[in-house]
Amino acid sequence: MEATEKYAVADPINIGTDGEIRIKDLVNLIIKLSGKKLAVHYDLSKPEGQPRKFADIQKAKTRINWSPRFFLEDGLRRTIQLSYGLRR
Repeated sequence: MEATEKYAVADPINIGTDGEIRIKDLVNLIIKLSGKKLAVHYDLSKPEGQPRKFADIQKAKTRINWSPRFFLEDGLRRTIQLSYGLRR
């Protein structure tokens, strides 16, 4: 809501961390933080897709004076804990 109030323009703004992570590492981090014992299987018959993800948040910083309050791992941990809490 704050972003739309400060920047009411039909122009996307990335909201995330400004770090880069390989998709494989992100998957493994989510599994680790969830405490689940899961195996990851890759379908090699499909196109490779994007090996890394990086959100350029410079526009958020300059246009709406926004920056992340949490590092990726902390945000994922909080999200997973909240998710588990809502399911119980």
